[in-house]
Amino acid sequence: MRHCMKSKHDTFTKVYIEHFNKVKYFACSYLRDMHAAESVAHDVFLALWNKWEQIDIQNNIVAYLMVSAKNACLNTLRKEKHIADYKDYTQNFTKNTINYAALADESSTSLFSKEIEGIVHKALEEMPHQTKSTFLLSRNKGMKYEEIAKLQGVSVKTVEYRISSVLKKLRTCLKNYLML
Repeated sequence: MRHCMKSKHDTFTKVYIEHFNKVKYFACSYLRDMHAAESVAHDVFLALWNKWEQIDIQNNIVAYLMVSAKNACLNTLRKEKHIADYKDYTQNFTKNTINYAALADESSTSLFSKEIEGIVHKALEEMPHQTKSTFLLSRNKGMKYEEIAKLQGVSVKTVEYRISSVLKKLRTCLKNYLML
């Protein structure tokens, strides 16, 4: 038995020395990472050692090693993909959770609304009185352009121009707050 073990060891050592680098570089061509390829090569030779009695090393050992290395590389790549997918999932989940919490937080919405109200109020204060009055009748009172024109004694085109100029000014003032 001891003689058989020595013979196994000697033969394995010879195969290892002769083919380890081939297996490692073959694995590296799949993995593009020398450390991972070396790990795969070690795993392939460990499996060879463990299955030594079941394998006929006289019958194309190189093909056996390369197929084993290819399968080990595929397993490594699958594992890396699962890890990357999990990382992406957890990062997206965390980001979505934070975004949801921020959106659900009414205090931030309230602050945002108050800030926008302040900007709108300031912009309207800078407008001429008639333009501001026309805009407020349209937006706050819900009056139609024809009604405002009649009330203010101006043409519908004047009402359209005044409201258009207010909206243009508001777009400029709120450009950092608008989505579009």
